[in-house]
Amino acid sequence: GDDGELRLGIRRAARPRYSVPHSAASSQLSNASMLSMVAEALSTKSVFHICYNP
Repeated sequence: GDDGELRLGIRRAARPRYSVPHSAASSQLSNASMLSMVAEALSTKSVFHICYNP
């Protein structure tokens, strides 16, 4: 927010009808990429989105 507080909003996204399984290697790459994007968003105080599929 404008006052310097980190705000978190969570919503459940609609599931796609047909999903393609990801390999462990691509999952690790996307995790590293995701952390980099989150760090950049936090440093610039901008919004970021994370899609999580357990």
